[in-house]
Amino acid sequence: MRITRHVFIAVWVTVLATGSQLPARTLAEQLIAADAAITSVRCDIRRETLVAGQRVHTLSRVWYARPDRLRVETVTPEPRRILVDGTNIYKWVEGHTEGVRLPLAEAPEAERLQVRKVPGTAEDYLLRLRGVPEQPLPPTEAFPVRRGYASPEPHPFAELAMDPQGRLGQVAYFSTAAQTNRLLQVEFGGWREAQPGLWFPCLQQATVTGPDGKTIRETVRVSAWVVNQPFDSSLFEVASAAKGVRFVSVDEMVAILAERKKK
Repeated sequence: MRITRHVFIAVWVTVLATGSQLPARTLAEQLIAADAAITSVRCDIRRETLVAGQRVHTLSRVWYARPDRLRVETVTPEPRRILVDGTNIYKWVEGHTEGVRLPLAEAPEAERLQVRKVPGTAEDYLLRLRGVPEQPLPPTEAFPVRRGYASPEPHPFAELAMDPQGRLGQVAYFSTAAQTNRLLQVEFGGWREAQPGLWFPCLQQATVTGPDGKTIRETVRVSAWVVNQPFDSSLFEVASAAKGVRFVSVDEMVAILAERKKK
């Protein structure tokens, strides 16, 4: 059946009039939509992880551009590299002759989210909540706006909490909607306005409770922000970034490493 322009307009007017046919965005979706104004980011990320009394430090330089372009140069503890050119994910260690190539379309969802999130923001948590039903939670003095998200099992119950200035101050995950067993809590602070209306949390502090009851603490500090500035396209070209590196599939890399262990 051919839909004429007049029929389309009549249907659209009906939708606008009823309103109920256009579901309202959840808080998580509103925050993701606000980040859409960010088209590119350059920043440094320092990460300190405390596990069983041992501290691990990493320093990474990050370049990000929409759509699906990412470059990560981890300086410490080893020179690891990640490059995404819009089609493939490349991973290698500086000085090694082989690296891994993974088509972005075939990558696990968690890995695609890491590529598409805006670096230094809370999007790695928010993107997982798109399309998840939202429920209001009682306000607190520190967080006057709180929302809960009950994802299908086995995913945990999530909570987003906004600070009095209307910024995302905390993300938490619990084993059940009763919120009695906290699995993860991330606090955001050290806010910086990189551009008018674009606020970034330069300090992120996470506490993770493992199945064995042990606690992992992680502190992330983000600096050297450059936002919405164009990059030279060669920055995301693997030919220039990984000269002399031969890229293979994940299965081929597993076989290569297994063969090396035999020697």
